[in-house]
Amino acid sequence: MLTTACTAGHRDAPLTASSPSASVATTDLAGLRGAPAERKRLFEAQERAIAACMARRGWPYQPVAWQPADGDVTAARGLARGDDIPLHHRLGYGVTTVGTSKPADPNERYTASLSSRRQERYSAALFGTPAHRLDARLPTGEVTFVYTDGCTAQAEEGLYGDLEKWLVADTTVVNLPAEVENRVRAARELAATEKPWSACMASHGFRFSSPDDARNRIARAASGQRTTPRTDVERMRQREISQATVDATCDRAVGRSRVARLLISRETRRIVGDRTPEISAYQTAVRQALSTLPRH
Repeated sequence: MLTTACTAGHRDAPLTASSPSASVATTDLAGLRGAPAERKRLFEAQERAIAACMARRGWPYQPVAWQPADGDVTAARGLARGDDIPLHHRLGYGVTTVGTSKPADPNERYTASLSSRRQERYSAALFGTPAHRLDARLPTGEVTFVYTDGCTAQAEEGLYGDLEKWLVADTTVVNLPAEVENRVRAARELAATEKPWSACMASHGFRFSSPDDARNRIARAASGQRTTPRTDVERMRQREISQATVDATCDRAVGRSRVARLLISRETRRIVGDRTPEISAYQTAVRQALSTLPRH
């Protein structure tokens, strides 16, 4: 998660239903990255380019399949729909109620068959080497990097052009939701909902200092359940759903997610304004990349 600094002397506008800052954000941060179909085309084109690059270097590589995110699971883990009782009754917090394993990488079996030395060479061909490190400073002040001699970086450069500019733009846009969430979590308006939420939870027999405390305890308990009998895993799942449902009920009662949505709207507008150059660079690079791909 990225960290952000507050501007000295800045005062937030009141979060009221009539305030322009409180209206639903018109900018969908996920939408800034393009339509799912476009993202899939670009992902698959990059995977094909990686495979071609690896083949030129004498290594096999099978393109990885596109895997879109599950919107409901993402929502169950986020702030905006913490008061969605049916969602949390179905998915809990998205800890034990959904699959945790990612689809198998088709290249894992091949790399596992290689000797340690050949695995290192394969990784160097795919991801590059430290001697060819390219650093790029993000608008947050953090530094990200890529190894330019790897097939992964070269595939991106072939699609999007200048690698440093793309690295800054892509990393910035991908992390926008995290930046917004960090700002929202730091807001005093959201912090003011914790005590009434905690009191509501206690009235139902759940004692937690905050919603994060409640979720973290489930996550810690679940981490110790990975190799336990199926009955214990199911018991953990039911515990998560029961707690998350009460959590959502108390969230709705005290208006926590209602406040969060207003804050998300406000901070989304601010972050989009703050990151306009990077967003513009990202969208320009994506448009140019799409224009080079064959139409289906």
